[in-house]
Amino acid sequence: MAVISVIVPVYNAEKYLNRCIDSILDQTFKDFELILVDDGSKDRSGDICERYAEQDQRIKVIHQENKGQAAARNRGVINAFGEWIAFVDADDMIQQQMLEYLYRAVISTNTKIAACKLIERNECPADFDQKQNCDCISIRLDEKKMLQWCTAMNLDVVDKYAYWIACAKLVHKSIVKALPFKEGRIYEDNALVFKWLFSAGSIAVCDNVMYFYRVNNNGTTKGNYSICKLDWLWALEEQIKFYKKVKFLKMVDALVTRFIQDAMCEYENIQKYLQDKKQAEKLRRRIIRFWILERKFVCISRKETLDIFTRLYPRQMHFLWSAKKKIVK
Repeated sequence: MAVISVIVPVYNAEKYLNRCIDSILDQTFKDFELILVDDGSKDRSGDICERYAEQDQRIKVIHQENKGQAAARNRGVINAFGEWIAFVDADDMIQQQMLEYLYRAVISTNTKIAACKLIERNECPADFDQKQNCDCISIRLDEKKMLQWCTAMNLDVVDKYAYWIACAKLVHKSIVKALPFKEGRIYEDNALVFKWLFSAGSIAVCDNVMYFYRVNNNGTTKGNYSICKLDWLWALEEQIKFYKKVKFLKMVDALVTRFIQDAMCEYENIQKYLQDKKQAEKLRRRIIRFWILERKFVCISRKETLDIFTRLYPRQMHFLWSAKKKIVK
């Protein structure tokens, strides 16, 4: 029985799938199984998976009708025999020592999650598989650290992504089974991984770049704008609800403020790219309702508040500014 189960959700990934699978099979740590979940691919991805399975008995292929990445990941977990779970996207690659170092990290630090750094590019660097020496530390995940990771969008990649994504990690199966992905959504790991971290209590962080995250402009979250992108706001709301329950109020402050700011960006995107008045109005009402319910947690400047209200209430604010000018005169 394998120690680690590597789960790869596959959908129309024939262009990059060979490189992804080869990078997994080339690991220095050999005691793993590879579960390829073909999520109703319309290209040759399913055939590629089967060809690899014929050549390596560690590979298990599951075919299902298209249900989305979250459902594919959950299906992989259900069929996993390993005590530890690693998720890899079908267009990404992992450095040949990643499984070895992450497993060594969780065992040596007695933690239930280990994370490494990732590199985000269009193409994998030529020196990506160069051998490395691994340094890792165990970090206790209190509110201060979670807040640092949650708001660290411009810092080092381990800080930028450790909080948000399922990839570049090794997670104990008990955590993943207890907290499965929400199916039918995108940004599903953004609404979940923070719960894994909270459940684990601590994390082993490896100071090595061992995961290549391909920037795919046609991917689920990077492609052309669609109404599904609003699932990002859903992910933020999931975090807000959770942190209210556990009394991490500084996290709530940060996430409520971010929700307002990001929701306003999505409001403009719907108007600009979709030109859908009905959806724009629906989101406008959602923002107003959210603001009313969460106003005590909103931490933005007066200038930004007036700008937001001007966009949410254009007619009313027009009369307000007109009246203000007359009063000044």
